[in-house]
Amino acid sequence: MKMAYAIQDIVKSAIRQHPAALNRAIARIWANGTDQEPGAELMCGEWQFPSNVGPWVTCMTRPTNALATAQRLDYNYIDGRLLVDGSPMSKLPLDIRNSTQVKELFGDQYLLTFPSPRLGMSYMVTRHQGRYRIHLGHRGGRVVIHAVDSKESVLEYVPSSVFSGTDTCDLPMDLVQGCVHWLDLGSGWLQIRRKPDI
Repeated sequence: MKMAYAIQDIVKSAIRQHPAALNRAIARIWANGTDQEPGAELMCGEWQFPSNVGPWVTCMTRPTNALATAQRLDYNYIDGRLLVDGSPMSKLPLDIRNSTQVKELFGDQYLLTFPSPRLGMSYMVTRHQGRYRIHLGHRGGRVVIHAVDSKESVLEYVPSSVFSGTDTCDLPMDLVQGCVHWLDLGSGWLQIRRKPDI
């Protein structure tokens, strides 16, 4: 850490001269929440060095569609902290982490999140799940999970319990048990995937 403080002026100068390098580095862990493929260029405005706040650089993201909002990124170029809308990377709150929906999809995986830029969603998982970026939120007192791909196709998770009642089932049991269900919000089609493919 002592060395980082000693070279902070060099690092600051490098960020000013090569902001795309900082964009690429941050995009590797965050991917801008725009549901773009891992490693894609960060969609960010110009990096600013606010006065009187120490070794921080900040920018606003550029929303990629009408369902996303701009987010503020703050990066500490001495200790490497990244804040999204003032929040650091963190784990999901207990009510979401312990929900039936999250347990069914992810089991006991340790999911790190940032605030989600998507309207109606609160959290975004930092790592892609296959080709999808996962967003989580609440609607009507229940956990809602969206999977969004790089083309902005949105799938909403449908719990298996929706398809079976006490003595009836809307789908054949082979399409309920051991399967994961996603509703494509654009087409209205239901996708059924056999586990472990979620």
